Amino acid sequence: MARRLDHLVPRERLVGRVAAARVALVEAPGGYGKTTLALAAASRRGGAWTRAVLDAPSGTVELAAELRRALAAAGLSDAVARLDGAAEPLAVLGEALASRPEPTLVVVDEVQRLLPAAAAALAEAVRAGGPSLRVVLCGRRMPDELARLAGQPGVTEVGPDDLAFDDDETAAVLRTAGRLDAEAAAERAPALRAALGGWPAAVVMAARRGGAGPAVAPRQGTALVRLVDAAVDELPDALRSGAATLAALPLFDERLLGEVFGPGAFAAVLDSGLALTERADGWYTLPDPVRDALAGRGRPDVDLVGRAAHGLRRAGHLPSAAELLARHGGSAALADLLAGCTPDELAGLGLARVRAYAALLAEADVARRPELLYLGAVAAERRDAAMRADWLARAATLAGEAHASLHRLVRAEQLVDAAHAGDPAQVVAAAEPLLATSDPAAPAARARALYAVAIARTSLLAPTARHELRPLLHEAAELLRLAGRPRWESEVLRRLGVSIEARLGAYERSVVSLTRALALLPAPDGDRARTLSYLAEGLEAMGRGEEAAAALREAVGIGERIGDAEAIWYAAWSTALMAARAGDLGTVDRSLRQVEVALGAVPATAAGLEYLLTVGDALAGAAALAGPGALVRARRLIDAARPLAACLDRGSTIAMADARLAAVDGDPAEAERLLDAIEGTPFAVPEQRWVRLLERAVAARRAGDAARSAALTAEALASAAEMGQPDQPARIEPGLLALLAEALAAGEPAAPVGLRLSLLGRFRVAAPDGDRTPAPGNPSALVALVALRGTLPAEEAIELLWPDVAPEVGRSRLRNLLNRVRERAGDLVVRAGDVLALADGAVVDVHLFERTATDALAAPADDRCGLARLALSHWTGELLPDQRYADWATARREQLRRRRLALLDVVVDDALGRDDLDEALRYLEQAIETEPLDERRHLQLVRALSRQGRRSAAAAAAAEARRVFDELGLPAAPELAGYLDVPV
Repeated sequence: MARRLDHLVPRERLVGRVAAARVALVEAPGGYGKTTLALAAASRRGGAWTRAVLDAPSGTVELAAELRRALAAAGLSDAVARLDGAAEPLAVLGEALASRPEPTLVVVDEVQRLLPAAAAALAEAVRAGGPSLRVVLCGRRMPDELARLAGQPGVTEVGPDDLAFDDDETAAVLRTAGRLDAEAAAERAPALRAALGGWPAAVVMAARRGGAGPAVAPRQGTALVRLVDAAVDELPDALRSGAATLAALPLFDERLLGEVFGPGAFAAVLDSGLALTERADGWYTLPDPVRDALAGRGRPDVDLVGRAAHGLRRAGHLPSAAELLARHGGSAALADLLAGCTPDELAGLGLARVRAYAALLAEADVARRPELLYLGAVAAERRDAAMRADWLARAATLAGEAHASLHRLVRAEQLVDAAHAGDPAQVVAAAEPLLATSDPAAPAARARALYAVAIARTSLLAPTARHELRPLLHEAAELLRLAGRPRWESEVLRRLGVSIEARLGAYERSVVSLTRALALLPAPDGDRARTLSYLAEGLEAMGRGEEAAAALREAVGIGERIGDAEAIWYAAWSTALMAARAGDLGTVDRSLRQVEVALGAVPATAAGLEYLLTVGDALAGAAALAGPGALVRARRLIDAARPLAACLDRGSTIAMADARLAAVDGDPAEAERLLDAIEGTPFAVPEQRWVRLLERAVAARRAGDAARSAALTAEALASAAEMGQPDQPARIEPGLLALLAEALAAGEPAAPVGLRLSLLGRFRVAAPDGDRTPAPGNPSALVALVALRGTLPAEEAIELLWPDVAPEVGRSRLRNLLNRVRERAGDLVVRAGDVLALADGAVVDVHLFERTATDALAAPADDRCGLARLALSHWTGELLPDQRYADWATARREQLRRRRLALLDVVVDDALGRDDLDEALRYLEQAIETEPLDERRHLQLVRALSRQGRRSAAAAAAAEARRVFDELGLPAAPELAGYLDVPV
């Protein structure tokens, strides 16, 4: 049905003034068009905007929750992520919006409902927001804390005298809403305006009722009630008797009114002349004075209210649905609505609202729907520990025999919390009865109990039994997959990859688990960033440095974009660890400074302890590569870890660090003593015995016992090979091997680290000792050809590089060319008979991109986006840009371009499905730049910009799309034309 906003008139005298202000204070009674003015100003500005509505008395928590909801509703997902990560969301509001391409307008409506502390916090946020934040504050009364903003630079005030219609505006409404001709409208306007005092809501209603005002000017409220009564009299019976229910609806559209009142209800409301306000998303509300007049006709029908609430929830408006039932539906209906939600839906309400709604529920209704307490506790995980513990305890009490499955779920969550808090032996014992029986109706309960046991037993295990946790965690992950809980499944897989596989040195298994975990995390949030950092460590330990670098690029990008300091810390930690192993002190120092900037100080947690010790150990081991500066840094980090280890009762970890320091730069006998004491502890993992043997070998060499050092070195390498990790010593402990060079000379050489070839974005050959890129021209072209083809017949290489020369000349040139490549890059290109190939171990970025892209596009739908993001992190630019006109690269370049487009489409579709419009726009712009002739992507871009309120940007994007298609003589989608004119 066509929209009918026939009462809107251009109000240039106000719209331009509000649109130009950094802060607008709009104060007037209900029905004066405050919201309409704010929305018109937002449209005039053309930038992103959103509207927060305070529908109840609001403190700082409620205000922050409503602002978050409003930003999320507008698809401003980057800002939402920053608010979610802040201890005081209002304090970072301006910062959260600072990175956007234009200032963002935030309309805060009904500010008279702000409590003093919240009004003061909002005023401070406005002052500190800077140019990135524009605000329109609307209310029937302006709180004193906000009123004090008046008079400051960039602040404008609008009051009821400004908002009242003048004669010209009244005439304009009579022409549109009243369908009068210009002469008749001009004649009637002065009397109608005078009779109603220019009150916009009453003028609109009167115009729709035929343009006749009262003969004698009554009180404004009485006039509007009479006009509303006349409109209601023309409604069908269902709407007329349900007028109070209509007034209760916080928002509605054609479908919802049809569900509640029957077919044709929306058209009847429009035809009756009732004034409506249309939102940017196509939903409608009633102006407050009209709502008040309708509400005076009785009480809302509880059944109709319930029907409307469930319709709102199905349409994605759970906050409005919950508010409707909280006000008019009763405790039982509200309990049923909330208990039917998922934990993610409840989390989307904001925990402040969940707590507030829970406080409204009768104890009998909570007892009847105890699953509400469980769902709320799950939503509160890692957000509010006190609320979570309280609600789990209440749910455990209420979930008796009638709720056996729920009781198991609650008990499992309590075990997870206890495992994270400590006392592992108690957790293992308490889990036994829960795991002794199964409940097909609650697979998540067994999975979470297994997960809790795995957390607890990690610190209880004998050093020979860590692998026993593998089947527990695999079973937990499979159960969570069956239960449809992807985020919990990813959490289990992350622990499997990090705490089990990586600790055992099984890096290939670790990478498999962490890649699967990433597939379950499509959203660019902190969990994904931290998982990427762990994955990078495993990849680097396997010698897959290019893939590790790509994972860290994505992790850092996420952390910086959403302002997640912990995510940045984890990425810096992984970078420092990898750089320390290679003896790259400059990168280590930069990463450590990044940690200090992100967090201020290393957290006093087990993760903080591990950070200090892993980087310190790696630096101590790399002293032979990096010099004495590595030892200075290592001692500083390990000393900083000592008080934390004592606090966390992790003395064995410090003993392991001290053993390494003693081995490489202390008393060799002390090193032997410490290493003897460590054996048999849970930290002395048998699979990592080769590391401790290398430390003993270093100590023996420094003590002058060359024979024992050689024997221990050989035993260490043999131990690594027995564990299926023959290449790990060279990759993880190159510094220790450097100290044992003499011992290694008599044995098998350590596995070399391969060369890395970059073909995307630029051509480069890198080696551990620096740049090995061949000279431009044919030397680089030959290497690129072989890298792309895998193997290349010599005759074909000659034909491609010198198409017009005689065969013998071409063979001579090829020999000379191979020698030139060898001088710069060693045996990078090898010749076996008449076939050219890359040396074993050389890594090519194109192959990594193609492999990860193939895995992503072939993955099940639920995994596809998470893997597509990982694949895209390998894309660093167009294939061989310096060979853009070489025929032999053209087909492969196009193939890679289309593969990238397919990945971008996967991520865009996922982001749009989650209303993550900022993320969708980022990838849409990349896709359109790559392929400007795809109409579907242009439409997605324009729609996303429009949904954010960025009407000018949407119009510009539509115009650009039309220009591209016009230049090529191709028809453009008719829908684009609708965005070319930007109405005010």
